[in-house]
Amino acid sequence: MVIQRIQTLLLLIAAILVGVFCLTPVAVEAAAGAEADAVKHFICEAPVLLIVNILIAVLLVITIFLYRNLRQQMKVTLMCMMLIAASIVASVFVLYNQWPGAEFYWFGGILLLGASLIFALAAYRSMKKDYKLLRSMDRLR
Repeated sequence: MVIQRIQTLLLLIAAILVGVFCLTPVAVEAAAGAEADAVKHFICEAPVLLIVNILIAVLLVITIFLYRNLRQQMKVTLMCMMLIAASIVASVFVLYNQWPGAEFYWFGGILLLGASLIFALAAYRSMKKDYKLLRSMDRLR
């Protein structure tokens, strides 16, 4: 089996990154005593944000299978990109409000959502390029 469209791979990578974000710590809070270890906060401690991120990952996977209807695939990808951006903003607000003394865990947390947004954007651009190519071929007929 050969993947003929690059956006399939890009959407899969974006979905995997959002899924990994749900499993990694997003903040680390320093312990009060010298004997205690640092407390790691996961996204599952904010259930609404966890559900939104799982929904984003599922939508990205569903988008892969919408390859027969390119316009609809582009619309769902655009909606996923908006949801990822909203999730990034909501994650920052949750971190500042729910755990005020915690520091961001950048490499396991918010950067994964940022990378998934970049991959989704690259997939959207590839879809747009395919759409323009299809329209130009239709004009030649």
